[in-house]
Amino acid sequence: MAELGYEVRVGEPDWELIDGSHRLSAPPPAVAQTLPATAALTLPTEYLTWESFEHLVAAIVREVEGAFEARVYGRRGQKQHGIDVVGFLDGEKPRVYQAKDYTTYSTAKLEKAVKTFLEGKRPFGSEHLVVMTTADVIDTKIDEKLHSLRTANPDLTLHLWGKQQLSDKLQEHPRIVTRFFGAETARLVCKELEQPSVTARTAAIASDAMVRGPVQHLELNEDLDRGR
Repeated sequence: MAELGYEVRVGEPDWELIDGSHRLSAPPPAVAQTLPATAALTLPTEYLTWESFEHLVAAIVREVEGAFEARVYGRRGQKQHGIDVVGFLDGEKPRVYQAKDYTTYSTAKLEKAVKTFLEGKRPFGSEHLVVMTTADVIDTKIDEKLHSLRTANPDLTLHLWGKQQLSDKLQEHPRIVTRFFGAETARLVCKELEQPSVTARTAAIASDAMVRGPVQHLELNEDLDRGR
């Protein structure tokens, strides 16, 4: 049993290792409907099922946060102390994540999420809590509540990621966006996919040269005529 140096043990009997064979690493149960081309470039998280959102959180912990190991905390029905997933990262204490599938979000929900965590046993001695939700959290009252909770708990790094924050973070991760929201939405949202790849551009140039001929492709017709 490996020990990480801060009273965190990897491999407790009830833990589920999120590796390549875990259910949360498999394709999500359902893919959200395609983002309309005229819509704002935010991911349609509201169309994800709870199971798909749980898969998404696990993917973010591993592929965006860079955890070398991620685990679902506990089994269904067990007391979870306000967290759903824990991520182990090199050189720091584990980070913990709460996943909430909400249609709307409020200051009361944020306050409850933080209170549940703080009043629990704070597993792994974590000082880093990320609350993720499918809902939009852009609201002045929510921003003020988040600030007040941070001020009241200076020992806790607290983040709230809703629809817009998740969209911003995932713009650089087209593989995750494609997996959960489909290829067309990934093309609209991910900057990396907006421009043709180098390979595609090279293939297009080669194709043009073959069809038009090298002289015409390089626009050397006049030079060739002058040389005759």
